[in-house]
Amino acid sequence: MKRWLLLPQLFALGLVLAMHATAGTKGPKDVNATANLLVVNGNYELAVANTGDMDITSFTFVPGPTLKVTRIVSTTKGTCQLSGAGFTCTVTLAPPPCPCNGGEDVKVDFAGSGESAGSKVQIGALTVTATGGGGLTTTAATTTQQTTTTTVTTTTPPKAAQKLAGKVGPGARITLTRSAKAGKTTVAVSDLSAKDNFHLMGPGVNKKTGVAFMGKVSWSLSLKKGSYAYRSDAHKGLHGTLKVS
Repeated sequence: MKRWLLLPQLFALGLVLAMHATAGTKGPKDVNATANLLVVNGNYELAVANTGDMDITSFTFVPGPTLKVTRIVSTTKGTCQLSGAGFTCTVTLAPPPCPCNGGEDVKVDFAGSGESAGSKVQIGALTVTATGGGGLTTTAATTTQQTTTTTVTTTTPPKAAQKLAGKVGPGARITLTRSAKAGKTTVAVSDLSAKDNFHLMGPGVNKKTGVAFMGKVSWSLSLKKGSYAYRSDAHKGLHGTLKVS
């Protein structure tokens, strides 16, 4: 057989061996992912995307030192439950079909407070740092209420002085109110006689008009409990008694 007849067969065999060798040089599959943590609409949003060569079936979110997770709000696929300080999600994320496309991802919204710095996502033995930053800080609002105390001082007006009316004349007559209350008193005297006067005497009081005097006088007195006598000094028969209580 001539050598040129063997060339096509040798070429085909070499091509098959070369393809087999190329397939055998592919490395082992690995697990890889990205994690991004942002604040969206008042809650935290954790986005985990598969960037490796194998399916991701679960992952655990480990919050940073100051981040506190309070509840799971929603998830785009799978289920998530609070676990320890963070939460664990059971979900199937397929790897990218080729380097030109991304793998499957999931978004988990959760409520909490604090800064997200230092948060991580654990996928088996793989630990992925959650990027994005930001956080919600819960601040207790302290309201200081100022109480204004208004002191209302009620001033009681001084009690008006009681008024008594005394009279002597005309003729042989003398009169005065028979009773009064202790305290400030104004005694108005009408002296209508040129032969008699009006004389008031008692505890702390000794007031009188002249016998020849005719006219009106007013005395401001402070009466005390007891008896006061009033009379005419010219005619002893003209007299009376004022009782003060």
